[in-house]
Amino acid sequence: MKKHMRLLAVTLLAACFLSASDSLVYICMGPSSKRYHKTTNCSGLKQCGSEIKSVSLSDATGKYKRTPCLKCY
Repeated sequence: MKKHMRLLAVTLLAACFLSASDSLVYICMGPSSKRYHKTTNCSGLKQCGSEIKSVSLSDATGKYKRTPCLKCY
């Protein structure tokens, strides 16, 4: 029983870390876009004239080199 409880605790802890870094955020794919957003309803995304794409937080900060929206975060 103890072994199962430890395994469950480790699994839950790992899930917390993964969900924080791989949670979905939203970015505008326009050439001058620099931020990522918590929701598609953010007023910062209203001016997006291009596609709004959902990506993982790690991709937003790494691959797309975006920083957090000052209105969302």
